[in-house]
Amino acid sequence: MILRGDIMGNIDNIYIDCEQRIIYLSDIIDNITIGKITFFLLEIIKNDDRKEKKEIGFSREPIQLYINSCGGNICDMWSLITIIENSKTPIHTYCNGYAYSAACTIFVSGHRRFIGKHAELMYHQMSHSNKHTTYQDNFEYRKMYDKSQKELEKYILSKTKIKKNLVDKIRKNKIDYYIYAENAIKLGFADEII
Repeated sequence: MILRGDIMGNIDNIYIDCEQRIIYLSDIIDNITIGKITFFLLEIIKNDDRKEKKEIGFSREPIQLYINSCGGNICDMWSLITIIENSKTPIHTYCNGYAYSAACTIFVSGHRRFIGKHAELMYHQMSHSNKHTTYQDNFEYRKMYDKSQKELEKYILSKTKIKKNLVDKIRKNKIDYYIYAENAIKLGFADEII
């Protein structure tokens, strides 16, 4: 189902209103979910690009991305973050409930980040579930996972005020690090409590 203009709809647990420029993600971060979200983000952004070329003094209204997700696939997470970071149209992220793991990283990628006073974020080391692998597969995967973990940590450190020693502790001790509204402001995960 393609949603355009003033049409509203539900695709799985994604709610999109292109006219109001609102996307609500309430699902796992995977190829299907992120594919649908990025399709509509790109449609709105390209429409803004066309309007900017035609209309003198055109001002881009922010897109509101609401996140209520337990996380998911890191590759799909990076796909959405790349779109957000390269968008000339501001994309504001909102968390009123929870944004865990990959959803937390997407949340901090917003051009402005808003958190509800009862919301919670959760950051932790990345994980995977390859059960049936050979010794050599594990060796090769380890290199890939090391690179991915370093990229994740570098990104979180660049987008927040969290200290490297805390990020190291979270990884080494396998901690699920929960961040509530006031601490999210203090640690730079969010810009404003709503």
